[in-house]
Amino acid sequence: MMTDSLAETAASATISADEHAASVAKPRIFAEILKRPLRVLFALVIVAVTFAILTMSLTSTGTTAQRDFLCFRAAGRLLLYHANPYDAAAVFALEKSAGYCETQPLEIWNTPVSLWLSILAGPLSPVKAAAFWILPITASIVASGNDQNDVRFAG
Repeated sequence: MMTDSLAETAASATISADEHAASVAKPRIFAEILKRPLRVLFALVIVAVTFAILTMSLTSTGTTAQRDFLCFRAAGRLLLYHANPYDAAAVFALEKSAGYCETQPLEIWNTPVSLWLSILAGPLSPVKAAAFWILPITASIVASGNDQNDVRFAG
């Protein structure tokens, strides 16, 4: 009789230990599931704040109309309206409307394959297009410096 009660006690202890382990594992699994979306959300918040700061700084300096990205924005606007992005007169007119004050137009010399990048800046205002243009440049610089396979030289 004594051994039966010990076996029942051991079985109930095993079940409760398994249940306890399962209940402890559930929050850990839930935390692991939330980890990636929280990282993505955090990254999106950082990008949004950076975009807002860039927009404010470009608006306050007023130098957006003198930057070379205006030809990409103009090409993107022309592509959105199914016009020729290599038409110097049309590009110059769009650059002038954005505040460009030079006498010669900034023309895009990219190949047609890379024009999809300019379509992304086309529908934006000049200030927002400038901020948008700076973000991928900054991201590529950060990504190039964040090498996971960093080689160490033995000295």
